[in-house]
Amino acid sequence: MHEDGYWLELIRRGDHEAFACLYEKYSKAVYRAVLAVARDPVAADEILQETFVRLYQHADSLDLERPVLPWLHRVAINLTYNWIMRDQRRFVSLDDLSGRWYALRALAGTAVEVERQVEQRERISAVRAAIEKLDFDHRVVIVLFYLQGFSLAEIGETLSIPVGTAKSRLHYARKALERRLLAESPFKGEVAYEPS
Repeated sequence: MHEDGYWLELIRRGDHEAFACLYEKYSKAVYRAVLAVARDPVAADEILQETFVRLYQHADSLDLERPVLPWLHRVAINLTYNWIMRDQRRFVSLDDLSGRWYALRALAGTAVEVERQVEQRERISAVRAAIEKLDFDHRVVIVLFYLQGFSLAEIGETLSIPVGTAKSRLHYARKALERRLLAESPFKGEVAYEPS
């Protein structure tokens, strides 16, 4: 039995502390993935809560021999997709929210430090903007691979797709991201990633 199976078995018996343990163990990872895809902290909170409600509801049907995290990610990604399609939300750029903070920090630094901070902020902003413009399937694999550190096998399991499909999606997502970065940002000639 997998370690998570032990907690699931207790949840099946009505143990709320076991549920709290799984929530504590996995909620941050699930939240980060949802926030990276949805770009809305309120939606990410709601989706996180709904994901764990579904864990509680489906604890009886989950495999005790497998880890719970891929299942949680799959549910969270599906809920995020539904949220995006249902509400047709525009992704909120974090640049507006963080701009003042960067400006205040820049005032405190030297001229060289100010230039470095501005350049770094521009790069982060360009990458965020390019990721937000990717289609959902590409955005998800980029988030899971680069931000969550998932392997291709874990992405395949999370999205219920073969590993080859996960690898293909990641390949095409990288190409799409590269095109966007080269066309729309100050990265001209600088985009590089490590092929898998």
